[in-house]
Amino acid sequence: MYQVSNLIKYNRVAYIGGISSNAGSLVRGNYYSTTTNNTSTSSINKKARQSHHHHVNSKSITDYLGKALTSNEKFNIKQVMLSSLHSVYQGREHLERGNFAQGEKLILNGFKTLNNDVDFSSSLFAVPTHALGLASIRKGDFKSGTTLFNLAIDRCKNVENIVYKNYILPEALNDLGLSLVRQKKSEDAYEALQNAEKLTSNEDITQLSSSILTNFGEYYKNRKEYAQASFYHGKAHYQLINKREDNNIDLVRCLANRAQVLRLDGDIKSGRLLLSEAISALRKLENKAEKYGKKPRHLDWAKILVECGHFHYAENAYDKARNTLKNAKDIFDVMEISNSPDAVINALNLAIIEKKFPIEASSEEFVKTQVQAVEPHYQKLTEQSFFVGTGTSNLIKNLLDKKLTSKSPEVINMGLISPLHFPLSRLSG
Repeated sequence: MYQVSNLIKYNRVAYIGGISSNAGSLVRGNYYSTTTNNTSTSSINKKARQSHHHHVNSKSITDYLGKALTSNEKFNIKQVMLSSLHSVYQGREHLERGNFAQGEKLILNGFKTLNNDVDFSSSLFAVPTHALGLASIRKGDFKSGTTLFNLAIDRCKNVENIVYKNYILPEALNDLGLSLVRQKKSEDAYEALQNAEKLTSNEDITQLSSSILTNFGEYYKNRKEYAQASFYHGKAHYQLINKREDNNIDLVRCLANRAQVLRLDGDIKSGRLLLSEAISALRKLENKAEKYGKKPRHLDWAKILVECGHFHYAENAYDKARNTLKNAKDIFDVMEISNSPDAVINALNLAIIEKKFPIEASSEEFVKTQVQAVEPHYQKLTEQSFFVGTGTSNLIKNLLDKKLTSKSPEVINMGLISPLHFPLSRLSG
């Protein structure tokens, strides 16, 4: 089975110099087929110029590219592509619901399905490569995610295709921007998000456009420019409201993002109102999903609980904050995503609260358990500059230092690590 690290390793030489005509041979190693699809790719590009499609989602991308493709003499490229995209978008749905392992497995299957018959330099690889980037950043591997997004972007270059230019390319740029935000590469992040926004400015692609605005909001939140962050999250929210009357998960996430920024800016009352709206909207959405046999959105509930915990903390209700964050941790653990950035931050915040306001019978042991469970993942995130600017440079050391008590200046000055925003799904209701 492929691993993301292997994919990047085998393709790094092609990416550094840009994709050349023989890039497929350069990067495939022992993994790749020698079959190319130049004829089919040309067919896609030629037919794509003949029509235009504004409202784009996973189904329309599949349908649109499927109609543009023709059969190759050696294999049915259309069927291969449809099978690949079906697996990729199934995988993305799993990522959205927090099932990261299954999501990555399906995306890798989609990648391999396409790779059996299509040269890796083909523009068709933009979609599965981008999806692998999403799987990487969900796990906190932002470095790999950045490389994969850049590879996907490279596959979109010089492709005169409406779907590529107006959706696939800006979507990859949007996620590249967020990955760079997580690595504190502000200038590069802003450029990627700005380029994504330019490509969608004249198109009626509401969900993608709102996602870009939301990531701009996270960019400014990361810089502690809360007024700007609030503006972008609000703009994303109202854009979705103006285009869609029905409740969907992105509307829920927009409400939660707006609540989060208001809390960080000190407006607890207004933030509480928006968070209550988000909870109510998510409950309605879950009731509807249950009716149609869809699985609950456990990841969204975990992140909602995290946000509730931070509101309790801001209101000095430390026991409520502790219990709420514990409930969120239970969900992360049951979902087996305790090494994700959201879960790592949550575990560290539980340790911080216990260090500052000890109530456990074995308080030191509780702190030690929380820290040691996530320390390897914390270190990996630290190596990617993830925690730069969060005041956590000596956090692990201070949490584990038995000489430091709740009255020590180092502990008194500890603040909770801000949770991540709710990225928009762009896929489903």
